[in-house]
Amino acid sequence: MWQEYLITLSLIIGIVAILQDVALYIFLYRNEASSNELKADELPKVSVLVAARDEEVHIKELLHYLLRQSYPAYKIEIWVGDDGSSDATAQLAQSIAADYDRVFYHKVDDTDKRSQGKARALHQLTELAKGELFLITDADMRPPKEWVEAMVSAASGEGVGLVTGFTAVKTDGFLSILQHLDWVYAQALLQGLSSVGIHAASMGNNMAVWRKAYEAVGGYPNIPFSVTEDFALFKAIKAADFQCPVVANPQAKSFTHPMQNYSSLVAQRSRWMAGAVKLHTPITPIFYLQGASIFAIPILFAFSPIYGGMLFFGKAFVQMLLIQLQRKKMQLSNLPFSAIIYSLHLSFISLAMLFKYLWSSKITWKGRQFSK
Repeated sequence: MWQEYLITLSLIIGIVAILQDVALYIFLYRNEASSNELKADELPKVSVLVAARDEEVHIKELLHYLLRQSYPAYKIEIWVGDDGSSDATAQLAQSIAADYDRVFYHKVDDTDKRSQGKARALHQLTELAKGELFLITDADMRPPKEWVEAMVSAASGEGVGLVTGFTAVKTDGFLSILQHLDWVYAQALLQGLSSVGIHAASMGNNMAVWRKAYEAVGGYPNIPFSVTEDFALFKAIKAADFQCPVVANPQAKSFTHPMQNYSSLVAQRSRWMAGAVKLHTPITPIFYLQGASIFAIPILFAFSPIYGGMLFFGKAFVQMLLIQLQRKKMQLSNLPFSAIIYSLHLSFISLAMLFKYLWSSKITWKGRQFSK
């Protein structure tokens, strides 16, 4: 009897997970990029904020990308917050700041107990910055020249407090391709939900926040600390009745570097899981459903290989369609991949992430440890 209940439950979970992806495909398909045209005298002053810790490999190249933006130069300032780096991050940032009057260096005060980690660094930068709009990015990001312009346009909608751009992982090998597909799939979910007015989450490496929205919630010192500070800020601003859409404009995409090995990848995902579970955003039930399907499909396969195989291949096929649609909308170059291999990877990384999250009492992030 229990076997029948288990088979039925697994079948229901698997079917609902597939139908969820089908719904997201429909939402995403109907979603069209929009822009708000602003006159030159309406363009806001923008402060690009970069919290950097041991980023000597990336910081110089990022600053050069930011310095060649199409947005009017006199309307942009760039702030680098050196968050206790032990490498040459400070020297490199200071050198570029000395050559460009739009680039500013700040050594983060680690005695400031109002917040912790990246949240503390970003808050100190907001206190120094002069912009009306904060663009938050990471040192390993590579934004195209239209990035600032596209993010400002997206943020200029009525009632908007925060917007999320699109992040694509640069591909240079098998593991990076899998990560690229992970990010595309996750952001297809966010954009699909956003297109029907469900603002579910944000990504802190490609995010725009109006100063008025940030100050309305009291900034990071007034937000409970989270190892996913971007989720925490998103949740606070959304709770203050601001709109927090995900940008559908491909010009708002930026490129990030992949994790170099599976160990680093699992650690990154377990940190995201810790933040998502704790913050209870609208994405949390979807997260649980997708996680449950990873267990449900193998269980169903063990008792009924035909039904289990049908669900596995059906889910892999729908995921492939969703990923391909999102990549097309974001104008990404062709990338051959196997839906079967990706589905197996997604199952493996999800299980590894779950076990690490349950096993570890602490989250390690940039050489620091935080409680879950």
